[in-house]
Amino acid sequence: MNCKQGEKATAIYVKHSDNTPISPSPDTIIQLNQKILLKPFAEKIFCECNTKDFVDQLGIASGIFPPADDPKCTQNWLESFKQKAIPYGEELFFTLTTRILFELNILTRDIIHAQDFRQSAIDGIVNDWFINYYFFRAAQLLGDKTIMREYAKRYVGEKLPTLLIDKKKISRLRNNSMALDYYTATGVGINALILHQKPSKVNTNISVNDGQKPLVQWAPTSQYNRYLTGTIVLISFLPFISSLIIKTREIELQNLITSMMKILERGYEGVVSVNQINIANRAVGLAKNLLNIDSFAENQGLIDQAMQDYANTTHMHGVSTTMIFSVYSFCQDYKRTKNPHSKECAIRDLKYAAKIVKVTNDRTLFLRLFLAKLYSTYVLRKHIPFRIFRSEVIFDDELNDS
Repeated sequence: MNCKQGEKATAIYVKHSDNTPISPSPDTIIQLNQKILLKPFAEKIFCECNTKDFVDQLGIASGIFPPADDPKCTQNWLESFKQKAIPYGEELFFTLTTRILFELNILTRDIIHAQDFRQSAIDGIVNDWFINYYFFRAAQLLGDKTIMREYAKRYVGEKLPTLLIDKKKISRLRNNSMALDYYTATGVGINALILHQKPSKVNTNISVNDGQKPLVQWAPTSQYNRYLTGTIVLISFLPFISSLIIKTREIELQNLITSMMKILERGYEGVVSVNQINIANRAVGLAKNLLNIDSFAENQGLIDQAMQDYANTTHMHGVSTTMIFSVYSFCQDYKRTKNPHSKECAIRDLKYAAKIVKVTNDRTLFLRLFLAKLYSTYVLRKHIPFRIFRSEVIFDDELNDS
């Protein structure tokens, strides 16, 4: 999917069958849960065939790997994959499905039954972080605080109190991204604020990767990201003093830029997840535009890069969040330059984000979209052609049609 050029995303659903040849057929019966899974994609291809054959043909057709009888053919990841492509347990199936659903921002309950959802997180199959974090996020989409509390406790290793008072516990939880997510998702905003740290206080040593340094974990990346998110929340609620808010946070935003730049210097080999690079790109781009550092085009390019990288993996939560960051970036440029193109781009990205959020039930995204609409309406002095009612996005043309 190419966000910049408006290209549509394509999904290929491979249903494993031992003896069926590769030939996508329009007569294939597609189950309801499979239709839901393919919903985010404009073009859908359903192929019932042998998975090994499919991957083999995909590698040859794409030109990445030569046919097996080609003299250039050597041992590669494709051969390794085919050796490992064996039937696996139902528990792993549900765990991997939950991960895919998270990336596509699809409600878990539409695909997995509640009892399967609870039974599928079995220790020893994949690491604890994978199990607990993605099942926690799935519970967040469901709005189930009981399940969120269960998985947050398993990951953090201790019960999370309703109100944070103990200083030692606060100190332990400050660098725990799951604790921050839990309190944010369950609406206990005061605890989330207590756990937020200024970038200058985040305890981490990020330096250029020399092969010896430990990987940059999610905790510092999350802390920096949340500080920037907190900044745009403040200017959204108080847009008439946004310049003052940014001015009072200038030093910490500069610290954030410095730290995030170091993460970018580390590169993919120096982080736990590639999405840390995406977060760093969009954070540096927006923070620099807020402070009017470097050229707007250069900074916006970092945000666009993050958006495209998220789109390449159909990470819908990442795409929509980055589009919302882009709205603030264009609004900031419009405030300074009154450039009509920035105004048009801000409205465009807000509408795109709304279309993605409309097909999800992610409450965090609804809140971010609402705040971005609030801020852009004030800055652009322009009616935005959609409304937000509770957890629903309604476009003006839909209201007219009804």
